[in-house]
Amino acid sequence: MPWKPSYDWNSNKFFAKQIYTMLKNVKKLYVTALLVLGLAIALYTLLVHFQPTLLYCPNTGVINCAFVLQSAYSALFGIPLALLASAWFIVMLLLFQSKNKSAMSFTPIWIMLGLGGIAYSITAQFLLGKVCIYCLSIDTIIALIAALSVI
Repeated sequence: MPWKPSYDWNSNKFFAKQIYTMLKNVKKLYVTALLVLGLAIALYTLLVHFQPTLLYCPNTGVINCAFVLQSAYSALFGIPLALLASAWFIVMLLLFQSKNKSAMSFTPIWIMLGLGGIAYSITAQFLLGKVCIYCLSIDTIIALIAALSVI
């Protein structure tokens, strides 16, 4: 009797499941990389909040990180936004790596908080008339994570 595999190689289900698993792993890798990158940028801006001399950012008129990071909008209720962003990335990293169903159900709420942070950041930069490349990087990373979480 000839050898017969236990699965059907011609079945679309087999290949669809393999592709789904591969894409899920790639998505997890991308989101994790984005979270680590976002955390690194947020921690840098937190360091700059307390040590402004460490800032490396061009001052070319509209792009002026120092102006944005030292403005009244850089803190919310006395808490530096960079600290809030760092906490957001840490919690999101923990939620994303969690296998706990109740923790995973909190993820959409946490993403909505991140999107609210983006709205605040962009509004503040608009009102100031200046742009911070680090702030926009954090905003972009949060938006990408939110988009990838929906997929």
